[in-house]
Amino acid sequence: MGGGAFDVAVVREHGDSWNSTRAAIQAQSSYGSGAAFLGAGRVNGQLSTSETNSGLPAPVWTRDGGAGGRHAARCSMDKVGSSVKKQQAAHSQLLESISEDLIELATGQRILLTLAVFAVYSLAIMGPAYGRIETYSGGVGAIDFLIAYTPEQAYDMIAAYGPQGRQYYATIALTLDVLFPFGSAFVFSLILTHIFHRAFREKGVLQRTLLVPPAAMVADLLENVTIATMLLSYPRQLPPVALAASAFSTVKWTAVAAQLALVAIGLIVWVIREAPRWRR
Repeated sequence: MGGGAFDVAVVREHGDSWNSTRAAIQAQSSYGSGAAFLGAGRVNGQLSTSETNSGLPAPVWTRDGGAGGRHAARCSMDKVGSSVKKQQAAHSQLLESISEDLIELATGQRILLTLAVFAVYSLAIMGPAYGRIETYSGGVGAIDFLIAYTPEQAYDMIAAYGPQGRQYYATIALTLDVLFPFGSAFVFSLILTHIFHRAFREKGVLQRTLLVPPAAMVADLLENVTIATMLLSYPRQLPPVALAASAFSTVKWTAVAAQLALVAIGLIVWVIREAPRWRR
């Protein structure tokens, strides 16, 4: 009975009980660890069956899955790798398509027009709205302007707004301040595209740069939602929500700073690259 290819057929007969079947399984496991159940039985890559009294193939237990099992595992890993590569290619194509569309949009005239509209919206609408929040709070100001804060600091500010201030602030956060992140992301995307398309030859540099404005936009929107949640649920305090709001605020301001830094870097590289041509 020796040998690494020893197999035990589990025969299901009408008179067999579960105890006898379990005994057969235990007998197989005693001959080696890693026994594998192979349906109709594949031993060393070859199909193997054992006939029961009913004439049907019986399941076979074998200690080694053989070449067939190894081949199946390789095929499965190949499929996973192929799927990941397809997803990466799709993401790359999407970024390339977006960057090409923005290159066409990012003309000097369109950038100036977009900047003008965004400046008017910021100064004429958002400025007075947040000024009113400061009035309600007695000079405390809006939570949005903080880079980071603790739940205690956030709720001290929320208490200072008063009932009317809290309601007003929540309304602004869910209406006017929803448009602002979209406008900001669009403006910075146009500016960065216009500069980086001229400063760097590699498309990948522009594509990676264009990920920053959407990151700032998403963080700003999530910040608005969490701040509005705290305002509308007051006096009930939600420390986890306050911590999330602080994290979103940090990401937002970090992304805003990154956008400004990228504009400066892009302009410097552009000037250095084009300076010899301008001297001619």
